[in-house]
Amino acid sequence: MLFLETGNGLTLADTLRANGTKILVTQNANPEVNDWNEDGKKDLIVGEQFYGPPPDTGNIRVYLNVGTNSNPIFSKYFNIYSSGKPIYHYRANPRIYDLDQDGKKDLIVGQNDGRVYFYKNVGTNANPQFNGYELLRTIDNTIIDVYYGSRFHLADWKEDGDPDLIISGYYGYIIYYENATVEVEEGSSPLLDCTIWPNPIQDQLNLNIELNGSEDVSIGIYGVDGRLVSTPIRGRFAQGFHRFRIDVSNLTSGVYFIEVATEKRRVRDKILIVD
Repeated sequence: MLFLETGNGLTLADTLRANGTKILVTQNANPEVNDWNEDGKKDLIVGEQFYGPPPDTGNIRVYLNVGTNSNPIFSKYFNIYSSGKPIYHYRANPRIYDLDQDGKKDLIVGQNDGRVYFYKNVGTNANPQFNGYELLRTIDNTIIDVYYGSRFHLADWKEDGDPDLIISGYYGYIIYYENATVEVEEGSSPLLDCTIWPNPIQDQLNLNIELNGSEDVSIGIYGVDGRLVSTPIRGRFAQGFHRFRIDVSNLTSGVYFIEVATEKRRVRDKILIVD
């Protein structure tokens, strides 16, 4: 339904329509407004709950705006696909957000199992394409799970330039997950200095560290979901200055985290890989 602000509060205007017919999904309509096809007009993306046999149940619908922004008129819907099949989630809660900050809008979906699913856009902004999903995780690789009925929003809560996650679930609590761009563990450490350049990175990054004692060092690269994607450096290194050149040409463009870990401390920072 559409509620308009009239200056004296919200007033029910109408039920939204497509091709002149009231928009009605199976159950639990969950709408999101976004310019899906980049034509400058706001479109409607709607998740729905499974209620019977396929097709068109538990999918995510796109209603394109063929009118104007001031007077939206929606066309017949189509479903969002991934890997050649309509995306299906029981009680789908879709959000459109450039989660990996590669300049292309992605699809993030909550559902009844309490988890959050990240579909990376491998197409363009005007024609989003998806090829499977990853589950969102915390920095220690734990799957984000609110047990039942995840409903979430992505926003820069701390205004530090990174998207944070605010989510609710079965128990009624509102949970805040901060986007951790830097993670440092306490304790005296021989890791005195860590410098990474260039950033953004195309094919190769340079990393300098300085140790004031012999130490086991591990360098790992993680995706935005917390998944370890590469461990380019691992070994014991002597006291002094060390420079590493790390090939990242096999990684797709987007935001990653690089972590330098010694026996007593970790330093984690964000990097951007571009084509």
